[in-house]
Amino acid sequence: MVERTIGGQSQGSSTHDRAVSLAHRMLAGAGRAALVAYGLEGQPTLDALAHGMTGSGDLMVATTVFSGSDDAVLLNPGTSMDVRMDITKLSPEPRVEILTASAHMLGQLDWLDTERASDVLEYEDVPEMVKAVAKSPFGMLGIVRVSRVLLHDGVGATAISFAHLVERNDDVALAGLGDIETVGLDVASSLDSVDLASLCDAVSNGWVEARVLSEKPSVGGCSHTKNREFVVDVDVTGLTVMRNGAERTRVFFVPFDRESVVECGGLFARVESLLGTRVGAPE
Repeated sequence: MVERTIGGQSQGSSTHDRAVSLAHRMLAGAGRAALVAYGLEGQPTLDALAHGMTGSGDLMVATTVFSGSDDAVLLNPGTSMDVRMDITKLSPEPRVEILTASAHMLGQLDWLDTERASDVLEYEDVPEMVKAVAKSPFGMLGIVRVSRVLLHDGVGATAISFAHLVERNDDVALAGLGDIETVGLDVASSLDSVDLASLCDAVSNGWVEARVLSEKPSVGGCSHTKNREFVVDVDVTGLTVMRNGAERTRVFFVPFDRESVVECGGLFARVESLLGTRVGAPE
């Protein structure tokens, strides 16, 4: 589907801005990651691991695997292994399970030996979850070297160079990855359903600028999810919401102004201002 803008001239972040920001958050630690050694017989998979990016932009993974386990074939410190890395991210919605996006990339995995891992953990800005797993009993630390990321979401597939995500790595520090995810959970858990419905009404009537990411017939699903609105994602670029109507399901991206402050407090305030949009044409 080709995305379209409703609500007048575009002043806010684009869907490409959203895709880059979302992909960076996912590589920086949001979502669940898995590694597939596609070059080995049986394509063994490691799907219990922490992941994230260092301050210098290295993509790190950590896991704990016992030497006698089936996953041990994936552990070979000091050598490179061709892998596919998959990351899936669910929405912060507590009421239903919605897949926000998935990211896929091919690269080379290098497990670090004990001495090298200790140096990285001591001197590099390694994400706390990755550090905790790597330091635990039977913990291992690795680097995944990739050149391109393929993001799949409501718009379709977006190819993003890893170098572009590394360039963004310093910018996201303004908000903090953990803070962004926390705001998303807070919004999805505490928002008033009337406010969210009002925002979708305003978008549908063209009173609020938005991008239509996807639109399709409403098929399947449980009856209690019909005629309801859900938060798909909260990002520094904007708010993604789903309206699951009786006949059609639409996903909207409501962007923030490009000049908006992306500090955590500012992000929550921006979300609150959107959710305060009531049904009614602008004066």
